[in-house]
Amino acid sequence: MDTTATNDASPSDATIEQAARRGARAAKLGQTARCASCGTDDLVILQQATLTLCPECRLRLQGKSATELHHIAGRHNDPTTVSVPANVHGALTDRQHDWPPATLRNPEGSPLRYFAAWIRGLLDHLRHALAKADLLVAFLERLDDALTNAHGTRWWLALGLDGALPA
Repeated sequence: MDTTATNDASPSDATIEQAARRGARAAKLGQTARCASCGTDDLVILQQATLTLCPECRLRLQGKSATELHHIAGRHNDPTTVSVPANVHGALTDRQHDWPPATLRNPEGSPLRYFAAWIRGLLDHLRHALAKADLLVAFLERLDDALTNAHGTRWWLALGLDGALPA
């Protein structure tokens, strides 16, 4: 059995490379960099020209759509794209840099690497959506606390929203 190493990055290698990319961006932009327009502070997506801007604000200032096309499985594997907000595109593209190079580039056109790339791309989308879902859950719980403090434990009744609840 051939036990030669492949050119795939291990999870620890990916974590190190991810930290190095973020460190380089922090050195370039500063640890406290924010979009001059919307205030987002995600170093993965911030860009600096005259101003530090996120991709969506940069595109809007240029009079363009704030969406971009993303190759889910990587452009070397499949031409299929989906339209995503430009900030999401930046984050998803950054995550692709953590994929094993043999999967992202797939120089021989391996069908197994092709399907692995699709699964990795879908997982990246799901991870992004789950992170947003975590934020939404925390917001809803904080909002419930605030409404309870302002209107009582059955605030939805006090606000006339009882018909909007599931049975």
